[in-house]
Amino acid sequence: MKGEHMAKAPFGPIYYEDPSIARCAALEYDRLWEAIAARVAKGQSFYRAREIVLAEELPDISRAFGDEVAKRVSKAIQHTDPETIPKWAKQAAKDHLRRTCEAHLMKTRGKISWINRLSLKFGGIPFW
Repeated sequence: MKGEHMAKAPFGPIYYEDPSIARCAALEYDRLWEAIAARVAKGQSFYRAREIVLAEELPDISRAFGDEVAKRVSKAIQHTDPETIPKWAKQAAKDHLRRTCEAHLMKTRGKISWINRLSLKFGGIPFW
């Protein structure tokens, strides 16, 4: 008598998903990930860029494709490791930080010492 009172699933016991949901979510994920990478390349921190892009884009995605796609995109973006951001964005962020540090050293000390030049070139941050 197990499960007699339960309604039968319309397509049997297996859940079938509309493939367009997964496709739309994947396309929107790629688009938002590139937008986050572009903001990181301009010098914004990853987490701030992620939250701004999600806040700007999720309402539009929800209206255009529905709440299911918006939820999937949001979860996927939030669970993606920041280290998987494209190399060009990482390099641009590193260059931005290096230029900012060089400008700060020139402003405060009037010069950039040789040890700081090496440290900025190879590590992206000043030695001291």
